[in-house]
Amino acid sequence: MERTLLLVDDDEDIGAALIRLLRLEGYNILCARSGQEGLELLARNEVHVIVSDQRMPEMTGVEFLSRVKELYPKTVRIILSGYADLNSVTEAINRGAIYKFLTKPWDNETLCVNVLEAFRHYELTQQRNNLALEIQEANTTLATLSLELSKLVAQKDVQIERISNYDQLTGLPNRMWFLDRLKLALEQTRLNSQSLALLLIDVDHFRDINDTFGHSAGDMVLQEVSALLSSISGESDVLARMR
Repeated sequence: MERTLLLVDDDEDIGAALIRLLRLEGYNILCARSGQEGLELLARNEVHVIVSDQRMPEMTGVEFLSRVKELYPKTVRIILSGYADLNSVTEAINRGAIYKFLTKPWDNETLCVNVLEAFRHYELTQQRNNLALEIQEANTTLATLSLELSKLVAQKDVQIERISNYDQLTGLPNRMWFLDRLKLALEQTRLNSQSLALLLIDVDHFRDINDTFGHSAGDMVLQEVSALLSSISGESDVLARMR
């Protein structure tokens, strides 16, 4: 990422001196002579760090940077001035409109270090925000995967229960399921002094059907018989295939 710096100062000589100094650091430098001109440049360019004078016509540096904070809150904002309304500067710093206040005349090394720190602050903040976004996206993906996994587990549980308790050919409950239900039903009839009817049904000459027409035909017979019994059984009746 190319580091873009905006210098705002109504003094042309000071602006030129800042450009000569900071250009050596390899920054992409934009210059404005007023706060309004600075806002116009910000509207057309992605700026990372701003160094602004305090005393300027029409709009002070604090007013300018306070406006910048509202419109471009990600920028890092620095006041560089030989005159300061301390109350205004202090208020701006407390509101977060200004990252740092530096005085004129400046020490070249100190100024360069502070501007570099401002860029690093911007980049670290961006990295932190990107990381937070990636974590949020990862959490969303994880939640989605967890939900899908829960659905798959539930489907597998249903399938396992179906395989364990039901005959795959006829769809009727199997012998194990029937015996468990029969045991419960017998206990209930004993406690309530009720009666219980148990009916065993066999298909006559079923072995002959298998031997003559094959097991596929025998399977079809079992399916038809189970479908018929299911259609005529009552709500309280229990059907099962015993073998």
